[in-house]
Amino acid sequence: MLKAMTVAAALALAAAGQAVAQQGAAPQEARVLSVTGTGSVSAAPDMARATFGVTAQRPEASAAFSAVAQAMTDVLAAVAAAGVAAADVQTVALSLSPVYGGGGDAPLRLEGYAARQQVAVTVRALDALGPLLDAAARAGATDFDGVGFDVADRKTLEDAALAAALADAARIAGLMAEGAGVRLGAPLSIALGGGGRPEPQYRMSAMEAAMPLAAGSISVSVSVAARYAID
Repeated sequence: MLKAMTVAAALALAAAGQAVAQQGAAPQEARVLSVTGTGSVSAAPDMARATFGVTAQRPEASAAFSAVAQAMTDVLAAVAAAGVAAADVQTVALSLSPVYGGGGDAPLRLEGYAARQQVAVTVRALDALGPLLDAAARAGATDFDGVGFDVADRKTLEDAALAAALADAARIAGLMAEGAGVRLGAPLSIALGGGGRPEPQYRMSAMEAAMPLAAGSISVSVSVAARYAID
C-alpha cells in the first residue's frame, strides 16, 4: 500500500513539473524585417486640358447673360472648327454677380452686372493646343485660367511605378539582411502606400503656334511597405 502511494505521488510530481515547464515556455516570436520601397516613372504628356471663358458687364443682368452667351457661342464654334469633339468640351463655371461703384465717403451704387462662363477643353494632340488657344482668343475668349498636361494611358505609368517600388523594396530588404548577417525569407505581407496622380514637370517647349507653352513630362510615384521573414 505504501509502495503504491509512493509511485502515485511520484507520478503526480512529474506531471506537475511538466505542466510548469510548459506554462513557463514563452512562444518564440517570428523574426521580421520591415522595409519601404518607392518607385517613380516619367513620360512625355500626350494630352492637355485648357480652361478659358468669357466675361461681360452690362447695366442689366439679362443683357450681361446675353452678351456672354453670344460670345461663348462664337468661342465654341472656333473650338469645334479646330477639330475638338463635343465630348471633350465641358462647361465648368457660370456666374452672375452685381457690380458696385463708389465707396469711401460716397455711398455704394449698383453699376451693373458681370456674367462669366468658363469651359474646359481636352486637347488630345499637343500640337493643336497652341492654335486652339489662339483661335479661342480671336473668337472672343477673355479669360484664360490655365493649361494642365496629362497622359492618356495613366494605368501603364502607375503599373510601371508599382513594379519599380516592389523591386526597390526587395533590393533594400536584401541589403539590410546581408548587412545584419541574416537570411532573407519570403515576403510575409506587402501593402500599397502613398501614390499620386501624375504630376507635370514643366519645361518650356516651342510649339507650332504663336504662343509658347510648357510641355515637360508627367511623373507618377508609388510606395509600398513590405515585411519579410528572416532567420
